[in-house]
Amino acid sequence: MMAATGRPPTSSRWISFEPEGKNYTITGDTIHWQNWDLHLRLNSRVGPIISHRDLQRQRHQTEDHV
Repeated sequence: MMAATGRPPTSSRWISFEPEGKNYTITGDTIHWQNWDLHLRLNSRVGPIISHRDLQRQRHQTEDHV
């Protein structure tokens, strides 16, 4: 739907709020979040790609590849 000005309507702003601070870290191309390690790369054609995910379980001290 176009506005009367011939331009599309503006969308509302997205606000991120983290009261306890961020709960992730980024090391190179790896995002560490909770018990997950996510390998991220950007592709100009398809966008962000998560190509390797590891779930580390503290109870068993093992690493699962999913």
